[in-house]
Amino acid sequence: MQNININLSQILVVSSINDTLESLIQILPKHTTRVIRNETSDKDEFLLAQATAVIKESYIATADKKYIILCGSTFRKEAQNSLLKVLEEPPRNIIFIIVTTSKSALLPTILSRMPHKFLKKASKVEELDLNLLKLDLKETYTFLKEN
Repeated sequence: MQNININLSQILVVSSINDTLESLIQILPKHTTRVIRNETSDKDEFLLAQATAVIKESYIATADKKYIILCGSTFRKEAQNSLLKVLEEPPRNIIFIIVTTSKSALLPTILSRMPHKFLKKASKVEELDLNLLKLDLKETYTFLKEN
């Protein structure tokens, strides 16, 4: 998290939303940081209700910088469209941080309004002892039983 400039609105593409959120909460001031995510669904989808909450929160005046963290592995199009104006022209002292696991979860219009950083960690790919060119049913069955 050391290469994140917390003075600018930005998009963070990460491996784990929860881990990133924990790190951000540790470095951002608690009294001026708001986390907005879908708490009612297991899918971690950012809906219009969350977008409305972001807009309302961003227009609550503050003398200090306020950090609004938007979390979701997917973002509904209508939610993103409703956020366009506030992201393009944020109210005074408001910093938006969008945390997602995929750049493709966001519309190009959102991506064009905010800088984005890829903080995903490379995952190690395990090699399999399978010859796909000579794979037969018996080998497939044995592989499935073992794995």
